[in-house]
Amino acid sequence: MHRWFDIVGDKGIAVTETSYLNNALAIQWIMEFYKATSKITRGTYRLLVYDGFGSHITWNFVNFCEKHKIIVCILPPHSSHILQPLDVSVFSAYKHWHSKWVYDATVSGYSKITKDDFLGALAQIRQQTFKPSTVKLGFRLTGLWPINPTLVIDELVDLNTPSPPSSALGSGSTRDSDLSTPKTIARVKKLEERLEDKIARIESPSSTRRLINKLAKAATEFSYLTSELQSNLERTEYLREIRYARERQKARKSAKLYGIVHSSQLKRI
Repeated sequence: MHRWFDIVGDKGIAVTETSYLNNALAIQWIMEFYKATSKITRGTYRLLVYDGFGSHITWNFVNFCEKHKIIVCILPPHSSHILQPLDVSVFSAYKHWHSKWVYDATVSGYSKITKDDFLGALAQIRQQTFKPSTVKLGFRLTGLWPINPTLVIDELVDLNTPSPPSSALGSGSTRDSDLSTPKTIARVKKLEERLEDKIARIESPSSTRRLINKLAKAATEFSYLTSELQSNLERTEYLREIRYARERQKARKSAKLYGIVHSSQLKRI
């Protein structure tokens, strides 16, 4: 793993037994957050918005925040899709730029995408994602800043409004399908059929019909392309896992580092 630090420079790398966040890593993360925001904090306090995941609400975590004047805003359960700025605007951009990089790498002839490749591209992906305008948009759309609770209330009202009968929307239609983005070819085709049905009902002008048909055709083509790329990546990943299984088995027997590690710490190991 030493070569990873040559790639990421002064950034930290976190490793755990399960590859998931745990209580110990959460404490290290909040310490990193404190150091990273100390010099840019305006006023005395800073605000941290996050969900109620168990490692975020331990006594040590909350106690650290209180001692260092970090106000914790814990979102209600099952609400991050309308209240969490990252979920609302940033993660979609993150996925877009990562998918674009994967696509560019694939068409450029990458036979496999390793962890080294991913870490090498991560800085560029993050730079393209975390633009001030994108971050501010997330806070605005969630009503956090400028403060606008109406945005959230209206969204909750829409979510709790009874769905019209399926016959009014077309066979098999539900409100859940309206709220989710189609991710398979079948769902894209279903959405195309529903759009066509709605156009027929409202007697939309022919120009609008042509534009929607073009959009549906483009979405279908992209779905086929995405499906093919995903299959290729899965096959490549499977072959790579087989190839490096023996090396990983040897690595598990060697000494490991857990938690957030910086390049400066390698000199003391």
